[in-house]
Amino acid sequence: MFQNIDHRETKAQRRIALAGGGTGGHARAALAVGAAYRQLVGDVQILHIGARQGFGFETRLIPEAGERLELIDARPVMGMGPMGAVRAAATLCAGIVQARRILRQNGVQLVVGFGGYATPAAILAARSLGVTTAIHEANVVPGRANRFLRRFVSHLFLGDEETDMPRSARTASVVGYPLCSDIAALMDQEPTPPDLGERPARILITGGSLGSNFLNLEGCKLMAILRDKGIQVDVFHQTGEVERDAVSAAYSRIGLQARVVGYVDDMAERLRSADFVISTAGAGTLAEIAVAGRPALVVPLSWASDDHQSANARSYAAVGGLWLVSERDWHGPELAERITALLRDPDAWRRAAASLRSLARPQAAMAVARQCEELLGAAGVSR
Repeated sequence: MFQNIDHRETKAQRRIALAGGGTGGHARAALAVGAAYRQLVGDVQILHIGARQGFGFETRLIPEAGERLELIDARPVMGMGPMGAVRAAATLCAGIVQARRILRQNGVQLVVGFGGYATPAAILAARSLGVTTAIHEANVVPGRANRFLRRFVSHLFLGDEETDMPRSARTASVVGYPLCSDIAALMDQEPTPPDLGERPARILITGGSLGSNFLNLEGCKLMAILRDKGIQVDVFHQTGEVERDAVSAAYSRIGLQARVVGYVDDMAERLRSADFVISTAGAGTLAEIAVAGRPALVVPLSWASDDHQSANARSYAAVGGLWLVSERDWHGPELAERITALLRDPDAWRRAAASLRSLARPQAAMAVARQCEELLGAAGVSR
């Protein structure tokens, strides 16, 4: 539980709240900004606000990082049908009341939302208290909640130049996706193409924090085709928790050695060692691939709201180095041919890596922290 702050002893402290979660991407972005804020300001109290309902990755990732977390009642506020909308409205009102109490008790001066069920209540609660607010929209196609919230915040941080969100230069800035420091540090390491005469090709398959049923099924088959083409593979496959055992058994049946996990705790190391990535197209995953400079095949989740993952991937695919393929257009043998050709051509591999690196924004988290301090200064909020 986040302890109440004695304001007589902490007048010099900056006090901020970072709201969001649900998926790992939202939680990791919030953690990245929190770490950047500590590097920038030093004397800062950070509180994370998450949801009791939903996928709940914040309840794991934030405590594991040693950060403080408060939970409020929260559900989706858009697209739930008439009865769902009534329940969501009631939950939102309860969440606002809970968030107001948390913000007031802890003297919070700034709230930044990153998406997920908890963000609307936290932002609206902050607005009602006159607290400075901002949201970060990672996707090219914004979430419906953020489309609604944009009119209530002091500033809008965007993950992509193409983000379809009404904005003005005064109230919005394109910063990229906030990356944790271990991922951002990959930018300082030169990508090296594989030497297939010395070792197997290292393939990373990841479906994002929730996993991809499609990649869990087809990724294993694709690895078998690569093997049959003479490409020895060393596979690391992240499945989501539900299908981990089934995917592990599938690899065993076809005689392929693979490390299969539900969630990747060491993504920086996985990207550092990978020669090729096969993934979904979450904004965070794409940003990580770009910083690492690893050629990739991305398959957007077919059930992603408003097909936002396809929109995320298009700008990356346009510069080269990343192939965008929909689930319906997947053809294993053809994809295996393309991957084989790339892995066997060091010059083509380097060009692909360089193309992706051109889109990398390793300083996004610090950019958010710096601009938040400017917002607070402009609002007359001192430390």
